[in-house]
Amino acid sequence: MLWAEYNGDILWQTHAHHRVQIQNYRHLNYWFTLNETVDRSVKHIVDAMRAGNPTMYINHALGMAQNVVSKVIDVNSEHRIGLFAAKKIPVGKELLLDYGPNYFRLDDDDSADNIPEDPGNLSSPPSHK
Repeated sequence: MLWAEYNGDILWQTHAHHRVQIQNYRHLNYWFTLNETVDRSVKHIVDAMRAGNPTMYINHALGMAQNVVSKVIDVNSEHRIGLFAAKKIPVGKELLLDYGPNYFRLDDDDSADNIPEDPGNLSSPPSHK
């Protein structure tokens, strides 16, 4: 069952360089890799930093601790990021999502070329320190 939609500004990878620098400086990353062009040369990114909703605050967890999963779905010919309950979640329980293997690499590179490639995993909520 769909729980929520992850939303924000939709950016082309090639236009995201300045936001990478800002997010690295602030140690916040609200990006989700949405999809790639047909020839896989350009990625589309949803950046929730300025225009997101509360889904941008879902924290990272691995394996069985994850209780939310993400999936890019087609809605009237538009790609949307749906967040779904992976299991029954009690009221008041923290929502946790596996950000994917490439999420933490963004801190190591100031380039938008380092945007995670796995569109099936959220690559964007902030790491709360």
